[in-house]
Amino acid sequence: MVVVYWLLVVPRVVKDSLYKPLKFQKNSRLLVKQDFQPVFDASKKVSSAFLLALYCPNERDIPRLGIILNKQRVKKSVTRNLIRRIIRESFRHSASELQALDIIVLIRGKPQSWHRADIRFAADELWKKLRSGT
Repeated sequence: MVVVYWLLVVPRVVKDSLYKPLKFQKNSRLLVKQDFQPVFDASKKVSSAFLLALYCPNERDIPRLGIILNKQRVKKSVTRNLIRRIIRESFRHSASELQALDIIVLIRGKPQSWHRADIRFAADELWKKLRSGT
C-alpha cells in the first residue's frame, strides 16, 4: 500500500521532464495553409506500403508533421482518426532522429484493411527512409 501511494506522489517537475521529449507539441505540427504550401511547391517524395511522405527542409531546428487524409481513400472517420493517431505516435518516437524537415503524410492506395500494426510499420518505414536521406 505504501509503495502504490508513493508512485502516485511523484513530483510534477520530475514527471514532466521525463515525458517532455515525446510530446507532440504545436510547434511540431503543420497547421495552416502557409505551412503546407512550401512543401507542396518544392518537395521530395518517400513512400512505403500505402503512405506517401512529401518533405522539404525548414528553417527551424525541429521536424514538423502534417497529415492529410480524405474521405475518398478512408471512408470512416473512426479509421481516419486511428491512422492519424498512429502516424503521430510513430512520429513522436522518431522525431529526435529526424532532420529539420517539414513532412506531409498522405494515403497512397487503398489496403484491404487498416490494421494498427500495418499502419505503424508503414509509418516507421517512412521515418527510416527519411533518416537515411533517400
